[in-house]
Amino acid sequence: AREAQAARAERDQTAAWEHAIAGQPSSAFKPYRISLTLGAGELIHHPKFGDGVVSKVIDRGKVEVLFKDGPRTMAHGQT
Repeated sequence: AREAQAARAERDQTAAWEHAIAGQPSSAFKPYRISLTLGAGELIHHPKFGDGVVSKVIDRGKVEVLFKDGPRTMAHGQT
């Protein structure tokens, strides 16, 4: 039962990621840099994790970004 629940959660997460980036041209994705100040809904391209969408701003220095393989906490707004 746990495995089925984990598989379902992974499918839901992938679907949410696909929905967020669906139909977006590659020009809509900003190259990720730690110095960027990001807002919810912004699209980024990370060299290691690929295309992602900012799902929430945690604080002035951290955002949660949803990538195809799952959410990651990323630094932003650093000088």
